Amino acid sequence: QLEINIALNIMRDICLGLVQAHKLNPPLVHRDVKPHNILLEITGNKIEAKVSDFGVAKHLDPVTRVTEAAGTIAFMPPEVISNYENTASDIYSAGIILYMMLTGVFPFIIPKDYQTTTEEDIENLIKLTRTDSPKPPSNYNQDIPKELDKIALKALNPDINHRYQDAEEFMKAIENYENAPLTAFMAGADMILLCDQPSEIEKNFEEFKNEYYKQKISEDRLKQSFE
Repeated sequence: QLEINIALNIMRDICLGLVQAHKLNPPLVHRDVKPHNILLEITGNKIEAKVSDFGVAKHLDPVTRVTEAAGTIAFMPPEVISNYENTASDIYSAGIILYMMLTGVFPFIIPKDYQTTTEEDIENLIKLTRTDSPKPPSNYNQDIPKELDKIALKALNPDINHRYQDAEEFMKAIENYENAPLTAFMAGADMILLCDQPSEIEKNFEEFKNEYYKQKISEDRLKQSFE
């Protein structure tokens, strides 16, 4: 389990590594996004992540928009059993990594000693573990805000159409979350500066200012009387 800001920094780097592939025409799907394919470079207090091993990556067919299933079972999205993948499939796998970094646990319970020797075994395991959304990350880490819960769970939505559709959209959601406090502060400042009617704060300030100047004038006049 990592600190939230570190987990988000790593996830942003992962998204950056996928953005260019997803922007190609047709898009390139990595299809094996997992911790073993994320390289971490640590320099002082800075951690930089890079996506590696595009060995099973494949361009989406521009007509059918599908690829053949590939990748590591634990990080496979549910749609692979239908032989349908797109850029949102990479987001699902990345979402699993984000969930693990935030909570220290895998989002799905995989039965011990489950056999995955045949294609049918793999399909059954995916159906068993990927039909529903996992529990919110905050169930395992109380420091996680609800807004971050929403981001993680959207990335892990079993319905491919309800996920972030590519790495850029996922990355923007993370950046918007990180910038939310500053945005709220600036919005509040704009409200005060741009409002047509004086706010309660402005009224109180005006009253304070008027009272101050009245008192200042009285003090000046008192001083003048002794000169």
